[in-house]
Amino acid sequence: MAAEQVITARGVLEPADGHGGIATAVLDALLPPRRARTSARLVKCPVSQYTVVSQDRPRKSQRITSVRVALHRRDEFEPDDLGFRERTLRLLRTDPGRAWRTIEISQALGITVTAKYRSLCTQINQWAEQTMLIREGRGRYRIAPEWLAPAG
Repeated sequence: MAAEQVITARGVLEPADGHGGIATAVLDALLPPRRARTSARLVKCPVSQYTVVSQDRPRKSQRITSVRVALHRRDEFEPDDLGFRERTLRLLRTDPGRAWRTIEISQALGITVTAKYRSLCTQINQWAEQTMLIREGRGRYRIAPEWLAPAG
């Protein structure tokens, strides 16, 4: 009925009920609301070197039956919340005269993912350019003397 009205424009210019036939037909056949997704969509790029399949992610979307919100209060600063820079500086302060290799730094910080290791190497190079670290050789760094004391 709606397709016929679109072609012939019957009931559009002079609606009998005030809405018009097309509007009535569309409103009578609305689709149900889309279901909520509980599973993130996958990027379909099988040749990507960064393809990581999460073990926590369900294979199929699942129906949401309830939602629970939990709030946690932190009274003290947790060292796990530190970024690469502060964690690296703390590590290098433990032995200031030593020239650390980037792989040793990443292992001591518990970095095992290749992308995070590359990010850490990039940041270490930037810190060396900013004179926070001293480059001893290829892939070897030690902390600069002015950075031995923690920032106040």
